[in-house]
Amino acid sequence: HYSRQGIYDRMNEKLFDSSLSRSVEMLTQDVERIKTTLERFSQLTKPKANFGLKVLNLRNEFEKFLSLMREAKKLDSIQVHNGIEENIMVHANSEVLQEIFFNLFNNSHDAMKGHGALFIQTHANGSLVELSFKDTGHGIPEEIRTAIFDEYFTTKENTEAVGIGLSIT
Repeated sequence: HYSRQGIYDRMNEKLFDSSLSRSVEMLTQDVERIKTTLERFSQLTKPKANFGLKVLNLRNEFEKFLSLMREAKKLDSIQVHNGIEENIMVHANSEVLQEIFFNLFNNSHDAMKGHGALFIQTHANGSLVELSFKDTGHGIPEEIRTAIFDEYFTTKENTEAVGIGLSIT
């Protein structure tokens, strides 16, 4: 026999558990992404022979990424125009590909201050695929364009940015 307050408390516990479970899952994914980033950064000086490459559908991999961004509420005010062709297959490591998407998306998200439109396009040229991100943000000032791929270069003012995202992407 439960009182009205007891039922309310149990419902709140279940909602809290569900929310906590999602938060733990997202945190675990973030930790894995950071671990992969650090491993890739260390590979700049001593690359491994095996990168865990698999044949992947680029559009499906990007849709997985968008699903994570939706869950994290990063797409609430961003309209994504996914122009990745459905039949483009790439030899890649899924985790590295997710990191690339994250780095490029993060730069666009910051440039648009969380509001705007993001246009993703692909262009296949023989065995190569060009992936482009274009956003409605403020753009990259001409005077810094030559430096954006330099290690440790950042325009971000917070302490989280260390300027390795584009250089390892």
